[in-house]
Amino acid sequence: MAMLPVFVQGLKCYTCAGTQYLPSAIYNEMNDQNITDGYRNIAGACKQSTYCANGTYCAKRTVTYTLGVSKLSYKYSSYVKLCTSIRLDSSNGAGTMTSGTCYNSSISGESKSYGGGFSRTVSYCYCNNKDYCNSAATTMISTTLLAVIAFLYAYENKNF
Repeated sequence: MAMLPVFVQGLKCYTCAGTQYLPSAIYNEMNDQNITDGYRNIAGACKQSTYCANGTYCAKRTVTYTLGVSKLSYKYSSYVKLCTSIRLDSSNGAGTMTSGTCYNSSISGESKSYGGGFSRTVSYCYCNNKDYCNSAATTMISTTLLAVIAFLYAYENKNF
């Protein structure tokens, strides 16, 4: 009996970049503080056609900016989804990745505090348990809606 060759494809991962909606007032405040994010208001047009090499993980890098002014707080996130065979959250790529686990970046300068109530945190999540496992949706609409409601409430009650 002849054996047919077996073709093994790598893990399928999303590869794309995107952001939550960033209101102009927050964007202007970030510019005043010299805080830049090259992914501002990019639609996350993820493609499902990327095969990663065997032995790799799907990954998602999330950068979260937090602005706290008076009694208000606003969070804004951008992300990059990709394939990787090394830990991206450390400067030398060393360390064991555990599927379904997120790690805060230990790379100097990635996570930091700025003046004016701004801070930035960077985290990396890894998975290899199923195709497109780096698809976790962001809470873009609910976060933006809550921020707008909080701002309007504070504005109405002069709490800022």
